[in-house]
Amino acid sequence: MVVKIIEAAAVLSARAGNLGGIDKMADHLDRVSKAGRQAKTSMAGTAADMAKRVGDINAALSRIGNFRTLSRGLDDASISMRRAQQEAARLKREIDATASPSRSMLSAYDRASKAVERASAAFRQQGQAVREARAALDAAGIPVNQIAKQQAVLTSAL
Repeated sequence: MVVKIIEAAAVLSARAGNLGGIDKMADHLDRVSKAGRQAKTSMAGTAADMAKRVGDINAALSRIGNFRTLSRGLDDASISMRRAQQEAARLKREIDATASPSRSMLSAYDRASKAVERASAAFRQQGQAVREARAALDAAGIPVNQIAKQQAVLTSAL
């Protein structure tokens, strides 16, 4: 928002005699200048309020975006963990089906088991991040089951 401040100065001169008209004009100019100062003060307050409101809206939209991103990450972590578990289970079945498993089979199973541990830890961490993001939304008064609606309302308010 661009605010232009206009300043004006008036110089009045008159001949000696009846100065009533000059006094009236000076009073009128004084009232106009007071109104201008009040408008300037009011607009400054309004601009500050508007900036705060825009900041609050952007913060709420950021919380919503963060929650959505983290939720997608949780879905991805879940898929990765499931795939790692399936691969480890497949390798375990191969080892169990073999009378004497090879060193490479055992090594592959060991790597797969470690991958399951890493994927499980990543899934737990992502789940904790989602829970924290959800708590931030709750604290901001944004119900998680209505984030699409809230996001649309907040975006239109900008």
